[in-house]
Amino acid sequence: DCQYRFGNVIAIQNGKNKVDMRERVYSIGCPRNQEGTLLSGYVDGPPGIVEGQPLLQVRMEVDPGSSGSPVFDRNGNLVAMVKGRLKGDNRSGLLIPPETIVSFIKEN
Repeated sequence: DCQYRFGNVIAIQNGKNKVDMRERVYSIGCPRNQEGTLLSGYVDGPPGIVEGQPLLQVRMEVDPGSSGSPVFDRNGNLVAMVKGRLKGDNRSGLLIPPETIVSFIKEN
């Protein structure tokens, strides 16, 4: 159960750098154009490198429109951003950790 109340802005620098295996996570997004949808799941694998990019695997519903959604831990810390789902499985997703997001922003 996520008890944190979110404001209008999410500070990336307040992101949590490490997420533990089986840790519960929450995503707020607009999958299938359903605005403000809250989905929950858990980290399902250790961080890995896919096409040169560090990613986390998560067991959580990831539907079209979920990409780019912020992902939080139960304390409201930003832990990742949804990249997409595994092909053919809308219950397995890939997440981009916050340090990769910050690095991308600084480069551009």
